[in-house]
Amino acid sequence: MRLLALLFLVLLGLGCGDDDSLSNGVVPTGPPLNNVDPEVLWTDFGTRGSVDGSSKSPDGFAKCGLGDIRTDDLGTMTSTEVPDGTWNALVPDEPARCGDDFETTIWRLMNCERITLNTAPVACDQRLVWLGRQHSQDMIDRDYFDHVSPEGETPFQRMDERGIQWRGAGENIALNPTADGAHLSWMDSSGHRSNILGNYTHASCGGIENLYTTAFYR
Repeated sequence: MRLLALLFLVLLGLGCGDDDSLSNGVVPTGPPLNNVDPEVLWTDFGTRGSVDGSSKSPDGFAKCGLGDIRTDDLGTMTSTEVPDGTWNALVPDEPARCGDDFETTIWRLMNCERITLNTAPVACDQRLVWLGRQHSQDMIDRDYFDHVSPEGETPFQRMDERGIQWRGAGENIALNPTADGAHLSWMDSSGHRSNILGNYTHASCGGIENLYTTAFYR
């Protein structure tokens, strides 16, 4: 599967084609960030925004890289946990964390981009981490790369089936050897970037091996 994933990486240009982002409608820009203390942002989200505002990706749309987020508490810890049953209540993670070390990296980078553009950060919901892991694992196990499963199940149906209530939702997927590489490729793609910066209140990533699924909702 890793060899096939790397082949996909080449064919899809780091997983940044517009066919691997999905939302259930127009995604307006998120609400403004109203004079929040940068130290509070660092404590709660692991970032204060871009340090210098310079471009970090080939096409220049990403303003945040690893140097713009907290990384001293990140290593190589991974998890494949996905609880059974339905998840009717929001499940937060620890402050400034959202999933394992790689998933947390993507969540912090997303919020770095939002904060840099004076947009309110998205909160972590562990249910989206579990949902992302579940879909990433399914794509690996059955050797496909799509938002929609071979049976036709969409991201929105997956949320509904797990008890997640939403008014607007989206999903990004990527095949990339690194978490920050996945983020940079998403930022250089209009559809993915729209989800990352969009009018959502919660977003979280679930990654298995080098396949990342990030879900968004409000």
